[in-house]
Amino acid sequence: MKRKKGTRWTAISRAALGAMLCALLCGTAACGMTAAKEVKADPAAVSAQAAGQSGAERASEAVSGAMEGFTASTAAVILPAAEGKNALYSPVSLYHALAMTAETSAGETLSQTLSLLGVESVEELRAGLPVLLEQLTGRSEGELALAASFWMRGDFPFRQEPVDRLAAYYGAEVYQADFSAPSLPDAVAKWVRDKTGGRLGDAVDFQPDPNTAAYLFSTLYFKGSWDEAFSAENNEEGPFYLADGGAADAVYMTQWESAGYVEGENFAAAGLGFRGGGEMYFILPEEGISPAELAADPETLSAALFPEERESALVGFRVPKFTVSDSLAAAQEYLKPLGMTDAFDDTRADFTPLIDDPAFPLHISNIRQETTLTIDEEGCEGAAYTKVEYSISSAEYIPPRQVELNLNRPFLFAVRAHGGVLFVGIVENPAEEG
Repeated sequence: MKRKKGTRWTAISRAALGAMLCALLCGTAACGMTAAKEVKADPAAVSAQAAGQSGAERASEAVSGAMEGFTASTAAVILPAAEGKNALYSPVSLYHALAMTAETSAGETLSQTLSLLGVESVEELRAGLPVLLEQLTGRSEGELALAASFWMRGDFPFRQEPVDRLAAYYGAEVYQADFSAPSLPDAVAKWVRDKTGGRLGDAVDFQPDPNTAAYLFSTLYFKGSWDEAFSAENNEEGPFYLADGGAADAVYMTQWESAGYVEGENFAAAGLGFRGGGEMYFILPEEGISPAELAADPETLSAALFPEERESALVGFRVPKFTVSDSLAAAQEYLKPLGMTDAFDDTRADFTPLIDDPAFPLHISNIRQETTLTIDEEGCEGAAYTKVEYSISSAEYIPPRQVELNLNRPFLFAVRAHGGVLFVGIVENPAEEG
């Protein structure tokens, strides 16, 4: 396929692409994976732009505040939808993913995305979000890793500039990929597993259809140890009282700990610290109020999650051991009521910064988030990924027919120039000169 002017992707054979992806994602020639080439940003251009930025700390504080608002507003629609079941959601992973989609969008699609993210411009994201993410990952003695990747179809005319920005500002690993390769879902799943401590990543979730143009991923992995580990000797077995009046068996970890304590309207809250910083924060609604009811009001949820002050207290923690996993197979349905609509509309979406070709109109066909989290006597381990799927908005894309011209028998040839035929001939035996 003819590339649009200005693109700089290097042509590479199918066999070479396969070998490259195999070495990159599998580490063995026996894996059989095909069709990917890693694309890197220009470090010099990135550092030059970064050097011109000022007030990075202020920018990160502004984005941090925006992320607090985003957390309260999105959690207020996502968590109550669980309807009495366990629920889990990663605001940081979704925010990171949507910030990257902002880099690929324009017009009203961009405006709606920035409004949901709580910022005025992509420049504000570029200045503040990388600093904030670096602070998150660099100030913990435990494991906290954020990663991103962008997988684009090798036969589509993607523009390099927005892809460079994904790599430069959001840490995205960028790959050109053969989306028709049967082994691609396994390759993507392996990348997700590697970035989430092996806890997430099922190939069945990464099956492209003929209209799929690109995958964008944000992943998060966290493992933290309590400041003071619980002693298993102090564990207690007891009932956990359910909303329907029944009870379930639970194992409770118990200890007394100095902690910041909050008594708000209809809730009490306190946090257990992790070594090196951070905490796990527990919010208990008043009796008669369900967690979903508390979460459904963004203002109340924000007051609970981000209290202005905490009272220093000796808190007796009695916490059940648990593992919670959740799947938001169509997370976009929670974003539409919050004003982000055009990105998902195949007639209104504007992703022309990514592909500015009327033959390849794009929209976001799906946003999926998978999460899992476990706590025990030693600490907490959690993982998440958010996948954004870009699709072409026209009728099903039909790739160009692939043919092979094997000149292994006598053939004709011609040499043309400026409308004239300079040479024409026959090759009966390429080993003979006459």
